[in-house]
Order: sequence, then C-alpha cells, then structure tokens
Amino acid sequence: MKRKRILIVCAIALLAAGLAAWRLWPRSLGGLIGQGEFEQIQCKLSFYQWENTASMETEVNLLTYRLYAFDQPELGELTEILRAGQYWEDFRNLLPWGVDSLSGHDSQVLYVTVGHTESGPSWETCNMTFLGSEVALVDNKVIHPSEEFFERLKGYVQSHGELEPSARQRDIQNLADGVLRGLEVEAVTRTC
Repeated sequence: MKRKRILIVCAIALLAAGLAAWRLWPRSLGGLIGQGEFEQIQCKLSFYQWENTASMETEVNLLTYRLYAFDQPELGELTEILRAGQYWEDFRNLLPWGVDSLSGHDSQVLYVTVGHTESGPSWETCNMTFLGSEVALVDNKVIHPSEEFFERLKGYVQSHGELEPSARQRDIQNLADGVLRGLEVEAVTRTC
C-alpha cells in the first residue's frame, strides 16, 4: 500500500515536471510557421487606447502601420526576424479543441500574415495575432512570444511600414474636403 502511494506520487511529480518543462522550454517560431519559402508577409500594427465612456469601455485606435513585403530586402529581413523569434507554449494548446480567438486590453496589437509554399504548387498562409508581447494566437495555437522578438518585429513594422490615418483623422479630412468642395461650388456659382 505504501509502495503504491509512492509510485502514484512519483508519477504525478514526473507528469508535473514534464508539463513544466514543456511549458517553459523556448521554441523557435520558424518551426511553427513553416519552413517553406515565404512569398509575402503582411503586417498591421495598431496602437489602441481604452476609454471609459458611460457604462462601457471602448477602444480608440490611435495609430496604425501597414507593411506589405513582397520583394527583397524587406521580405528577407522580416523572414529572418520571424524565423529567429522565440516563444513558449501555453497550456490551452493541450485542450482537444482549438482556440479561435484571444481577447485582451493590450494597447499594441500586431497582425501578421505569412504566405508561403511548403512543397510544390500548394499555397499556405499562417496568421498571427500578437496582443502585445504577452500572448499571441498563431493558427489556432496560443503562444507566449519573447519580449525581445516582439519588440524587434514591432520596431521593424514601425520603421518600414506606412502610417495610416486614424478614423478621426479620416473624418476630419473628409469634412475638410467636403467644406472645400462646397466652397468651390459656391465660388463657381457666384462667378457664373
């Protein structure tokens, strides 16, 4: 009886040690996104601010950078950053069902889509959503990227991507364009 308890405790300890090693062992992101040649990489980095209005919390998009890499050198540089990135597993990946989405209140969200050919003519994509450097969803798999990797990828998208106008800036620009068109129409009708 005592020997049976010792075996059960040892089995539980081995299982716990195995799970801890699995969770804490760093892995290369290159193995997760595929080893085929990348044909294109699309990135969208958004910075948000959360505001409390009335009885609900809303997000306000402050800045968005977009980067489309189809050719060298950007494609090669982004490929190097992605393949060199490290991450740690999440226990949610052990569940028999996949994870479709993550939610969080991070102020930085980075979307990355990698298109590549694995072997032959087949085309594959890998979709990644990073909620800051804390957690990411890569093709229905929850990971924890290293902060160094996230900061390097974020910095690259910021320095090489194009800054999009925010929704407020677009509204102001559309309003200004409408006012200018109205003034132009008024000026044309007065001169006629």
